[in-house]
Amino acid sequence: MRKKRRGRPLKEIDAQLVFQMSMVGCTTQMIAVHFGCDRKTLENRFSAQLEEGRAQGQVRILGRIFHCALNGNQRCLELAAINLCHWRTRPEISVVNTLIQGVTPAQSAQETKQALIEMRAAAGHNGDQAELPAQP
Repeated sequence: MRKKRRGRPLKEIDAQLVFQMSMVGCTTQMIAVHFGCDRKTLENRFSAQLEEGRAQGQVRILGRIFHCALNGNQRCLELAAINLCHWRTRPEISVVNTLIQGVTPAQSAQETKQALIEMRAAAGHNGDQAELPAQP
């Protein structure tokens, strides 16, 4: 004899539909809204279907891109190179900072601060808000 479950009865959710929705790119939240349940419910009960559906959808799409690329479609060739070969559409930017050892700055921090204060004073900025000209 089976033991009777305690608590709320499980919401009926079609596992195959969860799989198909996941395969076409629906997020877990979108699927949860469709079934009227919480996202965590789907993740707890249908994690295998969610994961497998996403994986199969991606494999199918990459397969189609690859097939089109081999048939000469230039855009599919670019997509295949980006997705399968990890190419980038923009070149990597690297910033190189060099430090010349043994060279001290021309001014100390205090001298730099003083020079900035003098420049502010020469520009007429005394720390208050600048007054706007009166409007005609």
